Amino acid sequence: MKKEIEHIELITRVLSGNCTASEKATLDQWIGMSVENQNNFLSYKSTWLLAGSAAPQSSFNVDKAWDKLNMTISCVESEPLVDTLEKKPLYLTHYQIGFYLKRIAAVLVFAFGLFYLFNQKPQPELLTIASSESIDVPAVLPDGSKIYLNHNTSVTYPEAFASGQRLVDFKGEGFFEIAHNPAVPMIIETGNLRVKVLGTTFDLVNYEESNEIVLYLQSGKVLFYSVDPLDGAVVEQLMLNPRQMGVYNKVTGSLSKADFVSNNFLAWKSGKLEFVKTPLSDVFEALEKTYGIQVNSTTMHCDNRLLTATYSNETVESIFESIRVIFGINYSIDGEQVDLQ
Repeated sequence: MKKEIEHIELITRVLSGNCTASEKATLDQWIGMSVENQNNFLSYKSTWLLAGSAAPQSSFNVDKAWDKLNMTISCVESEPLVDTLEKKPLYLTHYQIGFYLKRIAAVLVFAFGLFYLFNQKPQPELLTIASSESIDVPAVLPDGSKIYLNHNTSVTYPEAFASGQRLVDFKGEGFFEIAHNPAVPMIIETGNLRVKVLGTTFDLVNYEESNEIVLYLQSGKVLFYSVDPLDGAVVEQLMLNPRQMGVYNKVTGSLSKADFVSNNFLAWKSGKLEFVKTPLSDVFEALEKTYGIQVNSTTMHCDNRLLTATYSNETVESIFESIRVIFGINYSIDGEQVDLQ
């Protein structure tokens, strides 16, 4: 009897995927011993498959369930059943006990299968949008939030947000318009930095070749924080208010924030650059960022020279032509290289 119970338990372990290699070999050997064993195994397997046990495993404790069954079986073997009408001891034969045990095992297998089937939650599909150049049409997230992508940018998000939070993975540069939902914050993951928002607008920059991750907040509030790459624990955090920029240094792991006045960081999206008594060194830096060019200049070109001008959707050539007219600085353009003479 105990051998038969052990075989039933072993079958359940193999079908549920909770067996070792040696247990699997033992079961294969038992199946090959007789036609009856083969039929018993096929019967259990058929019941298991009908119950939907092919679904992923859950946290159901098989050992605990079998301990409880063994305790019940011990009671059946040691104590006689009493016929309430005759008041006489009623004993079950070996064949009868085996018959009932098989039925109990089949019910347990069926129950396990139903438990697995109805307790699985399908994982939402992840969607990725990537751009090699800046695009005017935003990526629209499941909650209605919008992200405008600059060049070499990608955003990954689930087709449906889970209850409790909105999680997005991001690389590159993008302007975010986050749908307001105080009950479900959005968390944007980019490298070792996290941005937690409820409903705001901001520009986020994280290019692989840069040593910094920068956020320019236009409206609302955001929690700007770094995490440990090993366990995800928060290392440092800052609260940002409108017209503040947060900076994460990838080399030192430090956070900082400062106020900003100019909106030139958004020129890649708006097409507008404004300079008010701006040193030429800062002008060239803004042009490099906006147009993806490299300006080769010297301190002679920049010393004590301030520019006040507004450019809307201008080409690189037209901007440097205006600088030549204002300051007398000649230039040559070769692809992404601009040499000042």
